[in-house]
Amino acid sequence: VCNILTIDPGSSIGLHTHEKDVEIYYLLEGELCCTDNGKEDILYTGDVTFTNIGESHSIINKSDKPAKLLAIVIN
Repeated sequence: VCNILTIDPGSSIGLHTHEKDVEIYYLLEGELCCTDNGKEDILYTGDVTFTNIGESHSIINKSDKPAKLLAIVIN
């Protein structure tokens, strides 16, 4: 599954665990705060994250501008 998401300022994708799939985030535009297995990092345009089976992650837009994110889920 592939999807382009717009994450508005103050919006988030809550913490969730990938039990049977993996997910790749590719930040197309903007800045997002990503928590991956308890470690927080800031993602900038062009950054990529990978969440493996059994791992958890979340993102939040703490900036004042929308961010665009390509999310790829692989079963």
